[in-house]
Amino acid sequence: MIAGQPKSSTWYIQYFDIFFGCVAIGYLLHILTWYLPEKMAMAHPAFFRLSYKYLLAPAVASILYLAVLGTRQKIGTYTKERIHAALYGLIRFWLAAGISIYGFAKIVGTQFQGADEIILRDSLLGDVSGNYLTWYYFSFSHPFMLIIGYLQIGGALLLLFRPTTLLGIFLLLPVMVTIVMIDLLYGIPATPTAIAIAFTGGLLYLLLLHARSVINFFFHAGYALPAVGNPWVKHALRLALIVFAFIGIYRDVITPSPSLINDDSGIMGKWTVQAAVINGKEVAPDAWQTNAGTWASIYFFSSRYCAIASNPYFFDRSKPKYAQYQFNKSGHWLTLYLLHPTDTLRASIDFPSPNKAVLHGLLGKDSIQFQLYRVKR
Repeated sequence: MIAGQPKSSTWYIQYFDIFFGCVAIGYLLHILTWYLPEKMAMAHPAFFRLSYKYLLAPAVASILYLAVLGTRQKIGTYTKERIHAALYGLIRFWLAAGISIYGFAKIVGTQFQGADEIILRDSLLGDVSGNYLTWYYFSFSHPFMLIIGYLQIGGALLLLFRPTTLLGIFLLLPVMVTIVMIDLLYGIPATPTAIAIAFTGGLLYLLLLHARSVINFFFHAGYALPAVGNPWVKHALRLALIVFAFIGIYRDVITPSPSLINDDSGIMGKWTVQAAVINGKEVAPDAWQTNAGTWASIYFFSSRYCAIASNPYFFDRSKPKYAQYQFNKSGHWLTLYLLHPTDTLRASIDFPSPNKAVLHGLLGKDSIQFQLYRVKR
């Protein structure tokens, strides 16, 4: 072993050598199933689909190895040192092969096929699963996909050579950790999630083997400069910078301006205009079908911002109409400042029930009366 690195006889090194070695062999066998006759693969789809249960076999095999052969210094014609070296190479080659496959899939454009399905484009955003949202989002930018793909391929190539293994780990680990978090938190199916977890675990294990080098590089590679200032003053300055950043973001919450205080809880959500009267003339319920300027829905989606839609069923982003608002529930007033085109609505507002509201006021020079019903919060 290299001086300063973990000894190959350490039990956890032996355990993870066998564990990831078995995972590597299993994954490479799984790759070979891609070339089986289609009828065979279709006849047993569950068997050829990877999932978390396939990680149990390597875990058991590693325990049996430690129990039966863990105390031996020499196994057959091989020493533990040589076994560790062989498995170290196998793990690196497995990670390089597996991660580069996903890298090439991004470059060729096969990984995110289906993201532009017509059924997805015609679905309501709130009804789309996290899996499809992720698929569509990452396929939206082809240059971004190329960057991730080239990073994965470049890092995989670095893993193939011992001197550049650590550099490959540093290149790949942030990418794989991000992918694992997305897979786990956005409901990605078990097969790609299990594969991503296995790849990330393998990279972390290789990083553990280089732990001493990493610690020395990040914590002991000093930049020779003379000490300046009192240490306690510097600690206080560090804390003050964090507090300043926090206040910079939340200053409106901590000390809001009296003119900007809104009781937004009473108005947040989507409201449909069930009845409208402008300048004493009732607006037809189906006017939105022919008049793009009709107010069919109002979305109060964040503090002091809202949007007006001419379609009661969806928001057409090709015809945006946004506004800033001020709302005071106890004072029964609502003011909207339309951004494009610029205009102002000043109205009184009453709530016969929590999900019903009546507006009376002026929209520019027009008198309006709207009856609103909240359909979503």
